[in-house]
Amino acid sequence: MQRYAFKVFYEGTKPFYGSQRQANIRTVEGDLIRALMRTQVLPSDLNAVKFASAGRTDRYVWSLGNVFAVNAERDLTPAAVNSKMGSDDIRVWASARVSDSFNPRRALRRHYKYFACVAQGMDLELLIETSKLFVGAHDFRSFAHRPSKENSTREITDFSVVGPSDNFICFSIIGDSFLRRMVRKIVGALLYVALGLLKPTEIQQLFDPMTPIPKMGVPSAPAEGLVLWDVDYGFPFEVDGYAVKKLRVALMNSIRQLMIKKVLLNELMDSAKNDLHQE
Repeated sequence: MQRYAFKVFYEGTKPFYGSQRQANIRTVEGDLIRALMRTQVLPSDLNAVKFASAGRTDRYVWSLGNVFAVNAERDLTPAAVNSKMGSDDIRVWASARVSDSFNPRRALRRHYKYFACVAQGMDLELLIETSKLFVGAHDFRSFAHRPSKENSTREITDFSVVGPSDNFICFSIIGDSFLRRMVRKIVGALLYVALGLLKPTEIQQLFDPMTPIPKMGVPSAPAEGLVLWDVDYGFPFEVDGYAVKKLRVALMNSIRQLMIKKVLLNELMDSAKNDLHQE
């Protein structure tokens, strides 16, 4: 028996209802498990497969580096899994043989990126300065999906904001682990700061466990802009060149479709302006 870890790409815009397996609806894990079963190298005893992932992602969230682990009775390659996938919506692009005890949830670091549009009137300098408040160990309970009894202290080791470029800014956040929706709420809070709807001092207060969580909660940025960029275990993954090439082609096709939509949108907006001037 051999255990493998795979780095997996999937698009948040595809019709997945998140990554976690659920009955009767399409999910990333569901598609991936079906492809793995079709390779016919998994143990017949499903308990012996020990399928596990580095993290669950919500619907519309992208992944470039989510990691899934599985036991196999014979050699298992990214090419073998991709050939059974049935679509390009999911691509296994790197792999590593790991120990029998490997659990993908026990990562050294997780790296998220969030891509947000720049709105008119945003104070990006204040946003970048305020982002520094998140670095270090803090109680992030106010930035969780909902209050729970679990330990809500997390440490962010690196936080940078790059841009704007093509009217987008990129938030890059690295930490050992994250609460559910923590990244989206951090980004949402910073966007509110940039728009003048939240003060940096209010961010600092939210780290205090004695501060009541606001009734409306901390704003959460939309899921569509979030990418699970990488998960680090301290060992290298072997990249499958052919899988990366196929992935590049698929992404270029997506970009081409977006460019067409942008041209059509601009054309419609110009037509609407002309109609207004004629009236």
